[in-house]
Amino acid sequence: MGQPPGAQFDGQSTQPAVPGPKQSTTRKARLDGKLTPLAVRRLSTPGLHADGGGLYLRVSPTGARSWILIVHLGGRRREMGLGSVRTYTLADARERARECRKLVDKGIDPITHRSAEVAANEAAQAARKTFKECATEYMRLHQPQWRNAKHTKDWPSSLERYVYPEFGDKDIGTVTKADILRVLEPIWHDKTETATRVKSRMRLVLHWAAAKGHCAPDPRLWTDVTAALPRRRCAQCQNLVVVADRREAAVFDRHGRCRGMGRIQRHDAPIEQDPVHS
Repeated sequence: MGQPPGAQFDGQSTQPAVPGPKQSTTRKARLDGKLTPLAVRRLSTPGLHADGGGLYLRVSPTGARSWILIVHLGGRRREMGLGSVRTYTLADARERARECRKLVDKGIDPITHRSAEVAANEAAQAARKTFKECATEYMRLHQPQWRNAKHTKDWPSSLERYVYPEFGDKDIGTVTKADILRVLEPIWHDKTETATRVKSRMRLVLHWAAAKGHCAPDPRLWTDVTAALPRRRCAQCQNLVVVADRREAAVFDRHGRCRGMGRIQRHDAPIEQDPVHS
């Protein structure tokens, strides 16, 4: 017995398998209740348009369109906004809905979870300070302890001249040794006393900011900065001047013998004391 033209045998039935009408991808998606990018662009009827899995496209009477997710947790219906269609595509909305459903499976309310994340982000933003903001606050708090008028005047003026133009407006948590070296290297030899004081002041501000939680402490920062700076020679005796990370300083003669602390105190500015380490 012959088969009808175009028929296919399925290997099981004794009757030939006659193919049905071909369904387009768009038609199949609609039968499954799924939206398509084209449908999202064209839908204008006010109301909720289901995509599946609790995800809906909401069209308002004014024509505004946004994504919402409806889930049930602990016997309660929860309706959660997932953003505007202008911001999130259909694929984006499906991914966001998928992440929320994972939270529901764990017994976590996705709305409460999102609110906690927003609060944490806002707190982190509030804790962020620029280097200039931290330096200003540091000076305000410590200035009453400064008895030297010149010292009180030099602190802000030195930072404004050398530091702020380089990274004053930068988040203090992102200040790197490269930033610090960019301040110090141009004045390290020609303005020895100023460079030493500026280095000390930057270190004090960063140390204070770390203690206040505005940035993470970097225990190797100043060791690396000191190692990266070229060694200086005393302007009078031409001996190499070696300045350590904090208050230690020494001068060595041409034969490598240490000449003590006194010489560097005369030819190089002493590093200002850090109240934390004094």
